[in-house]
Amino acid sequence: MSRAPSAPSVERRMSFEEYLRFDDGTDTRYELVRGVLVPMPTATAAHELLISFLAAMMMRFIAAHNLPYVVRVNAGVQTGEDTSRLPDIAMYDRHDWERLLKQGGPAVLRLGEPMRLVVEVTSENWKDDYYDKRAEYEQRRIPEYWIVDGRRKQVVALYLAEDASTYQEQVLQPGDVLASRVLAGLTLPVETILAPPMPEDIMREELQRLSQAAREAVLAQERIEAERQRAEAERQRAEAEHERAEAERQRAEAAEARLQRLAARLRELGLDANGT
Repeated sequence: MSRAPSAPSVERRMSFEEYLRFDDGTDTRYELVRGVLVPMPTATAAHELLISFLAAMMMRFIAAHNLPYVVRVNAGVQTGEDTSRLPDIAMYDRHDWERLLKQGGPAVLRLGEPMRLVVEVTSENWKDDYYDKRAEYEQRRIPEYWIVDGRRKQVVALYLAEDASTYQEQVLQPGDVLASRVLAGLTLPVETILAPPMPEDIMREELQRLSQAAREAVLAQERIEAERQRAEAERQRAEAEHERAEAERQRAEAAEARLQRLAARLRELGLDANGT
């Protein structure tokens, strides 16, 4: 997030450690830029919607693919000895976030601790995002950096670290698709990024699809169970028929045995089976 030109810097130089402890008793959020506190302006509704949409898409992808990352909005990253930024979106390793939670301190990763991906949405002072922050994130060796420029250029600039410290730029326009490298498989149409839907609407639609899929699964299971029951009934009828046939066979064999014994007895008496 870039500061608005009208937002004055608080001219008090401090160290990074002092910045982490700083509290002026207000809700104002500050970045530390070369030792100077810079207040962050209140975001516009459009700015917040875009950030919320991208964060939601990233979180959904991470959850769906069981990736070891967390996505946070306005969490911090130290980019120099006396500089610390508040990216609009930051993606941490999950264990680093859990460590910050246990420590109970500010949500800021220090130099040397890995940040996987950052996103900035341009505001009035867009040059910060394209020049100062790009240089800092590149020097910080953050593998992937997105600039969403919907106010001035209607583009998304994607920066990927091709080696240890150098970014390669891709300028994406409506009609193009952003393909993340760190979140391999995540793709987003640029026009959707620049004019995002409400994340709540996306979630509502997904819940409706899941609910419909669940109902269809229940119906399919009911059909399978009905078919299983019909097959079981057929099996039982066939088994009963087999048992009846076997009983008839056994009765016929018993009758034949009785006739054989009777014929033998008649022969013993000097009579043949025809009564002569």
